[in-house]
Amino acid sequence: MLINNLWYDRYSTGKYGKFLEDGITIHFTDMDTGATYYAIWNVVLTRQRTTKNHPKGSRYPGKQFSASKGRKFFKFWHYTCRLPIPSKGLTTFHDCMGKLKDIRFEAEVLEGEKLDKDTIKPFIPDKFPISSRQAPDKSPTVLPDKQLQETDAEKDFEEILTTCESNYGNSKQGKTDTRVPILASNTSCKDTNDWLSQCDELF
Repeated sequence: MLINNLWYDRYSTGKYGKFLEDGITIHFTDMDTGATYYAIWNVVLTRQRTTKNHPKGSRYPGKQFSASKGRKFFKFWHYTCRLPIPSKGLTTFHDCMGKLKDIRFEAEVLEGEKLDKDTIKPFIPDKFPISSRQAPDKSPTVLPDKQLQETDAEKDFEEILTTCESNYGNSKQGKTDTRVPILASNTSCKDTNDWLSQCDELF
């Protein structure tokens, strides 16, 4: 079943599966029904090297985790969601998880409330349908019969006026023309960490 109105709710970390592998659970909410769903990715919850204050293998504090390049979570974050890599390093995803709130997701339900993580991606709605009522490319070149009749009548009227004015001018030579001019009609139109490579399939 495909769901296409999923929104990021929260995340949690823990150990999952038969071998208690490190992982992160991302929780989603279907905004149409209010139902909740989740997906699990492999991440790293412990330090992979000794630092000044922390030995190798010690757990990161709180919900902090690391996701190395090449792992499925990293691909989901950076390539599927097109989110930037945390500027402070791959151990600081916990500071950026809120960015997922800006994305609407779609995914296939694997079973129950569990989503198939390989199908989770941003939902892109279909393009708006093109209106069937489109303006013509060019203005019509043929006028309706009624408009043709009116145009012909106007031309005839103008010819009559021209003839009358000519005759009147011939009969009134030498006299000042005091006639009021007739206004013409306007007919115009407007137109990573190797050992993790086997873990991604556990969840």
